[in-house]
Amino acid sequence: MRLSKAVPMLAGATAVGGAVYWMVRFSRLSVEKPEHLALRKDGRFELREYPPLTVARTGMEEGRRDSAYLRLFGFIHRGNDRGRNIAMTAPVIIDRAPGESTMNFVMPEQARQEGVPAPTDTDVKVGVRPSRRVAVYRFSGTTSEANEQSAIDELRSWMAREGLRPSGDPAVAYYDAPYLPPFLRRNEVMLTVAEA
Repeated sequence: MRLSKAVPMLAGATAVGGAVYWMVRFSRLSVEKPEHLALRKDGRFELREYPPLTVARTGMEEGRRDSAYLRLFGFIHRGNDRGRNIAMTAPVIIDRAPGESTMNFVMPEQARQEGVPAPTDTDVKVGVRPSRRVAVYRFSGTTSEANEQSAIDELRSWMAREGLRPSGDPAVAYYDAPYLPPFLRRNEVMLTVAEA
C-alpha cells in the first residue's frame, strides 16, 4: 500500500479510536459508581457484597422506561426542594418484578453527606436499598428485555453450578448512555444470594 493511502487510513482509524475512547470515558468512567466488595470472579460472573445504597426511585410501567428515566433525571436536575443539581452516577438499576418494576438512581457521596433533597415530583421517592450479597453476570448489547432475560438465565445457571440459591426478583444495571455502540456497553444482571 502506498504511503499516500496509508496516512489517511491511519488518521481515520486514530480519529475513530479517539472518539470511542471519549464516548466510553464520559459515559461510564468519569462518574461515581457504588462501592462494593468483590468476593469471587469467574469470567463474566462475580459474587459481590454491597453496602446500603441511598437511591432515588420511581415506578416503571411495562415498556415505559424512558418516562421513568426522565422523572429521575428531572429530580437530579433541580427537580427537588432545594433546586439543586445532583451528580449522575452509574449504573442505573432496574429492579424487575412482575407488574411493579422500579428504576433507581444511586445517590452520590456528596449528596448523601449533605442530605439528599426531597423530590418535587411525588412519583419519585428517596430511600435505601439494604445491604446485600449478589451474584452478577456482565453482558453487552442493547437494553432489550430479550437480552436481559438471556443474561438472567445465564446467571441462574451459574448460580446453580456454584451452589448459590437466588432470592427475590432480578435487577438489571446499565452503566452507559444509549449513544455508546451496543457492543461497547457494560450491562449487568444481579440476583440476591439467599442466606445459607
